[in-house]
Amino acid sequence: MLGNIGKSLFTKFLIWSSRFEKPAEVINYRSIVGQTKRVLIYIPDSASEQRVQYIQERVKNCFPDAHLEYVLVERFPSDNRNFLQSSVPQNHLNIVKKDDIGFWGILRKNILENWKDKQFDLVLDFSSTFDVSLAHAFRASGAPIIAGLFLGRESELFHNLLIKTRDHELFDPTLFDCLSQLR
Repeated sequence: MLGNIGKSLFTKFLIWSSRFEKPAEVINYRSIVGQTKRVLIYIPDSASEQRVQYIQERVKNCFPDAHLEYVLVERFPSDNRNFLQSSVPQNHLNIVKKDDIGFWGILRKNILENWKDKQFDLVLDFSSTFDVSLAHAFRASGAPIIAGLFLGRESELFHNLLIKTRDHELFDPTLFDCLSQLR
């Protein structure tokens, strides 16, 4: 019980501190998206094979010359993981295991440093739920643009390109339409 209270308090601290980590900068979205060379893409475990294919095709069309890396969680369905592994080089696939998340809900330091060293220009979060561990990791990656679904105050604190739709089904095409307009 004390562990859960501690984690809850630490999560609230992460949300609070990330908001004040550095002053808000003016972001030239058009310039950054237009010159994107490295993209980190989070595909949630709830994604169907059709959605995974759709995301892959649209990202490749939107950023044909960019280096693409994917993030999956360990519980990602094996059929979808096999499909993704067959179409993506192994070193472009990051699988986050339960052991990679520390007691306080933060990804291990070596993973965060690895992502920061890769200097991603854009993070695409396709999740329809908020996960503070991944949101914190995406923020820690140093990417100037972190795009995701508007889910409320928490997503507003960690993402800086928010897509608000009337239902989750419209998120993917709306995000890609937005990115295409920014290019």
